[in-house]
Amino acid sequence: MKVLLVAGLVLLAVPAVAASGPSFDAPWYDAEYKSCDQDTTPEIVACVSAKAKAWQARLDTALKAMLASQRPAQQDRLKAAQKAWVGYRDANCTYYANGEGTIARVEAAECQRVLTQQRARELEQALQPWVPAALLVPRRAQERVVIAALGA
Repeated sequence: MKVLLVAGLVLLAVPAVAASGPSFDAPWYDAEYKSCDQDTTPEIVACVSAKAKAWQARLDTALKAMLASQRPAQQDRLKAAQKAWVGYRDANCTYYANGEGTIARVEAAECQRVLTQQRARELEQALQPWVPAALLVPRRAQERVVIAALGA
């Protein structure tokens, strides 16, 4: 009975996650972008760029923590992966920057924001302890285990 109670309490402590795993998708032109509703293109670009800069700071913090937690060989691999990712992001966003009209500047800033947000979230998630999928039990099932363990 005590084992069931302890197991139930452990399950309550584990957050339930979608069966498909973590998602790093950040949709373009989401609420964060919409908060940059300004009157002119330069104002919109400045606002979106400031948000991208904030995501870059989060990414840098997560990357630094990841590097500190790895052995040297893995640090080298992570540095290489990050360098390749930065190259991809910059090339991809340059594509948008070279589009037609003033909207291209907005698209390029949004590209920087979204891709940087996705990478920051990915690295932040990688810093979290791994939990086997078998322990990711929906909240209702967790409650039933505890109730059963308590004999209610």
